[in-house]
Amino acid sequence: MVSGLGTSTADSIRHEWLVDTLNTVKLNAQIEGQAITYHNLTNPSRLSNYTQIFKQGYKVSDTERAVNEAGFDDRYN
Repeated sequence: MVSGLGTSTADSIRHEWLVDTLNTVKLNAQIEGQAITYHNLTNPSRLSNYTQIFKQGYKVSDTERAVNEAGFDDRYN
């Protein structure tokens, strides 16, 4: 699962961003000086996530490092 996720940069433990809903495309020709009307205004939604640190340990013995294995010069590297 982790390898399929996207990446981004977080500046704090709680990562926040805004999602705005745009109106549909329409004809918007206006007469100069006409009063402006506002319809269906929506505020952006604030979404958030908390950062997570993933940790994966590994172990390589001295014997594994010394043995000549196909494809590896040194298992530790």
